Amino acid sequence: MSGSATRRRAASARPARPEWPGRGDFVRLWVGQALSDLGSRASGTAFTLLVLAETHSPVKAGVAGAFSMAGFLVAHLFGGLVADRHPRRTVMIACDAVSLAALLVFTATLLTGRFSFLVAVGMCLVSGLAYGVFSVAETAAVSYVADGDRLPRALVLNQARSYGAGLSGPPLGGLLLGLGRAVPFAADAVSHVVSLVLLRRMRSPLGRPDPGSGRALDRGSLTQGWRNVLNTPFIRLTGAFVAVTDFLINALRLVIVVLAQRGGGSSVHVGLILACGSAGGLLGALVGSRTRTRPSLLRVFVIAVPLGTAGLFALLSVSQGFAIGAVYALVFAAWPLWQGLVTARWMTLVPDHERAQTFAAVRLMTATPSLFAGLAGGWLIVQVGSQHSCLVLAAVMAAVGLAAALPSSRRALSVRAED
Repeated sequence: MSGSATRRRAASARPARPEWPGRGDFVRLWVGQALSDLGSRASGTAFTLLVLAETHSPVKAGVAGAFSMAGFLVAHLFGGLVADRHPRRTVMIACDAVSLAALLVFTATLLTGRFSFLVAVGMCLVSGLAYGVFSVAETAAVSYVADGDRLPRALVLNQARSYGAGLSGPPLGGLLLGLGRAVPFAADAVSHVVSLVLLRRMRSPLGRPDPGSGRALDRGSLTQGWRNVLNTPFIRLTGAFVAVTDFLINALRLVIVVLAQRGGGSSVHVGLILACGSAGGLLGALVGSRTRTRPSLLRVFVIAVPLGTAGLFALLSVSQGFAIGAVYALVFAAWPLWQGLVTARWMTLVPDHERAQTFAAVRLMTATPSLFAGLAGGWLIVQVGSQHSCLVLAAVMAAVGLAAALPSSRRALSVRAED
């Protein structure tokens, strides 16, 4: 008896393993979107290859991609308001249904043996619009399926979901395209059907509609998210940090491609090196989601920025493919935890019925500069060369770290996500 009691006391003294946040509804949401993200990444890769094969024009492939991104960003101008004025689960189901319809139309066109560039561009635009609204609604809704201490971990797991899709989606898309032109898009449609089924099985409406949802639209309602960003010092500061670091990481992508090619890497090697970035992010998200402590944002940022800066400096002295890939993975390692903790903190600073609007404004603030990151990376390569471009990017990253060390920044970042 005493032995079993001792074992029970010892077991209770051990730190509990982190649980899957939220269980039930969170699992349904996470699994559904994991499959949908994987299908979208796979079909996105296949789409680019298909447009190139059918049109023999990289410009047309770029135009189609630009329409997708344009739809995604335009959706953020009104998507937050839609998601805050209506039950978010209903909004997400509607967006998934619209994306599914666009995929089915495009797939049916391919099954007839024809390829229409106009249909392809239309699918990109409609899918981009639907995904833009869906993404802000989902981010604002996470607190309904993983609240309190579980919220930061749930958001980090969402980062893992995204990086996992980025790692496995492109090769899967190429494989499915080899089976038939319509196969990747049919598979993506199936992933959307699964997502729709799981969303309908959720019990939570994922949010209470805005009490003023019956009001007519006016300038104040359309700009509420931006007012929250500009009037909340923490969101303004961390949003600026995210915008700069995302810009640097996106600019680095082109520099990595040029470094790998000049090191003698084939297209397959370049693809594997780029996949290392997703692998580093996935590993960092999985490790971060299992942490038993609740680190302050300052502590995580102090880890993420030096890791990124060290990785950029290391690229000055490496030339072999696997070494470049390992360094590229290092750059991504700490960012998922940082992004998850920051987003969780943002949720505590705005009322629920304004969260989607605020997230939409923050995403426009942070994502818009990254549209020009590739252009900046190319300009740097032309001006100073690929290796010295890494030096410039490292210097900017170090400047971000110095900005975070200022007393006002330290006070803002010395909080935990759920404080």
